[in-house]
Amino acid sequence: TELCDLHHFSLNPYDPPSHEAVFLGFAGVLSPAGKAPYIYLPPKAIAKLSSCVELIQAPTITVHDVFSVFGKLFWASAILEVRLAEFYGAIKFLRRRSRAFTAGSLHIADTTRIWPCVRGELLRWCSILMEHPPVTLRDNVPAFALFTDATLTAYGAVLFDLATGAVQFASGPWAYSAHINILEARAAFEGLRRFSSVIG
Repeated sequence: TELCDLHHFSLNPYDPPSHEAVFLGFAGVLSPAGKAPYIYLPPKAIAKLSSCVELIQAPTITVHDVFSVFGKLFWASAILEVRLAEFYGAIKFLRRRSRAFTAGSLHIADTTRIWPCVRGELLRWCSILMEHPPVTLRDNVPAFALFTDATLTAYGAVLFDLATGAVQFASGPWAYSAHINILEARAAFEGLRRFSSVIG
């Protein structure tokens, strides 16, 4: 009821009392006897993920459907606390398509191909979400995964917030030249420096 009050929803007082509720597309058992509350994806959300599988398996996909698929995957991952770091290749694909869309070289109705290395990753992501057991509600403990890379001219860093599912990017050119091993180590340092305010 606190959640309903916060969002100005009211519970129907004439419905029989139930501990199970569907709210904003996910289902939860709010106070099971002797257990902590937990949440899970209801059948309607599983059906939406099944439709994503069909789109991913098609030879081509529209830019609109790419954004739609990723929106559903990110949403379900946040609900079920699935760690996004293992889907780095898929997120890199989305970032490239988003950049092309923003630059105007791709339009919402255009078709594109999912990279072969990403298709399997996306299907595995869908499978994990559709088969995921209920998640116990608990206090979130901040945890992060940082991925970095370097070339002779620049570095890149991606920070995954494992508690919220947020993804942040940072990159920049090198102001000097050095052996690639030194630059790779420096990229990790730069990633930590750039995200220090987030990591704490």
